Amino acid sequence: MGYPHEFVVLKIAINAISQTDIMVDQIAAIGTDGKPVARYYDLPEFCDYLSGWASLSKILPQNLEIAKDTYLPGPDFQTRKGQRTYYAVLIGKNPLPRPFTIKVSLGFNNAPERQFSIDVTR
Repeated sequence: MGYPHEFVVLKIAINAISQTDIMVDQIAAIGTDGKPVARYYDLPEFCDYLSGWASLSKILPQNLEIAKDTYLPGPDFQTRKGQRTYYAVLIGKNPLPRPFTIKVSLGFNNAPERQFSIDVTR
């Protein structure tokens, strides 16, 4: 559609039985050659990216508030007991070369890291 970037949006659902410390060690999109195809934007970077669209959108302030309320708050944060959903966005050149693998590493309450891998083929 002529956009310079393609987005990978991750939905991270957490069901905590108590207040939990969360450590985000890695969020990456890696091509078959081992090189990154898209980069994870933390919350301030993603808000800055969205702000660049200010001339294109009259709903930018609303979009920024939604991002602040639902995006991963940082590399280390606490979540309260219960279910919570966070989002993270990786941005790369359009189109992203396929196939690639999304890799996510998270730690919970100083326990060993949990690693997740998603293969993207189309």
